[in-house]
Amino acid sequence: MLFRPYRVGDFVEAAGVSGSVEQVQILTTILKTPDNKQIIVPNSQIMDSIITNYWVKTADYWSVYFGLTEAIKKRFDEDGISFPFPQQDVHLYKAD
Repeated sequence: MLFRPYRVGDFVEAAGVSGSVEQVQILTTILKTPDNKQIIVPNSQIMDSIITNYWVKTADYWSVYFGLTEAIKKRFDEDGISFPFPQQDVHLYKAD
């Protein structure tokens, strides 16, 4: 591939799948998903799709994710913005 939008170790979304790039070969790219699945994707499918390369290193993803989520929640609280939680009531009746 002449155009290299990602490198080994990057976390990408492309061709309908996402994962950490393990290998970039002539015809395929091998990704590993967060749940430890290995996906082999033809480079032609990747180049014909939208590619999202996340800027955060894979090892730092969750700390960045939770830190960002916490910062957003605190800002919403400061501005008085709240979201209702969906709930469902279940009533149990004893049959005679």
